[in-house]
Amino acid sequence: MPTVGQIEKKTQERVLALLSQRLGYTYLGDWIDRPANSNIEPERLKA
Repeated sequence: MPTVGQIEKKTQERVLALLSQRLGYTYLGDWIDRPANSNIEPERLKA
């Protein structure tokens, strides 16, 4: 397994754990290959 990017991946996992476990956000998965992928999904925002 290559080691390039492993530090970044571990950082991403820590941020994901913080957002989902401690702040209650729902993780919707890795949408990297989803058509029309964007940083903000307005239809998913709640008041």
